Amino acid sequence: MKNSGVTNGILAGVIVMILTLILYFVNKELVVSMAVGWFLMLVYAAFMLKAGLDERAKNGGFISFGSALVPMLITYLIATFIATVFNYVLFNFIDASLVDLQLEVAIEGVEKMRGFLGDEGADAAIAAIEEKGISTGPLQYLLNWLGSLLIPGLLFLIYGLIVAAIIKKNNPEQERFV
Repeated sequence: MKNSGVTNGILAGVIVMILTLILYFVNKELVVSMAVGWFLMLVYAAFMLKAGLDERAKNGGFISFGSALVPMLITYLIATFIATVFNYVLFNFIDASLVDLQLEVAIEGVEKMRGFLGDEGADAAIAAIEEKGISTGPLQYLLNWLGSLLIPGLLFLIYGLIVAAIIKKNNPEQERFV
């Protein structure tokens, strides 16, 4: 039996890679855009849903809450890992100038928030960004991936919990024996 979490995780990761490449060739700034990052998260969400529904279909239209949740989380883990490895290759071997572009975009983001942060806060944030720079080593990408399991991962966990509760459908045949 194929694992719907693995299958959908690979599909989602490959689709995010392809979309990232297309965006790269259209406009490099899109690759480092926060808005595009949010859009790409919709790909993860769609494939997480697909993994849960595939698992339910594989079980004759019935699925428990936990059995729906697990393949969705596996999908997210695999897809984000694939995307992280691809970004490492893209930023380190295909086009290292993306690192500088990412730095510029980060500074522009702080400039846009200057009214909220105040001049001192914005200047301090920009100085910190310029001083620290953007690390692109393998350890940093591993840490970034692990970080994506925290806040975004928590959001996708909540999404998965909600979807699992919605698609859950207990088998009445099995309930008689419980």
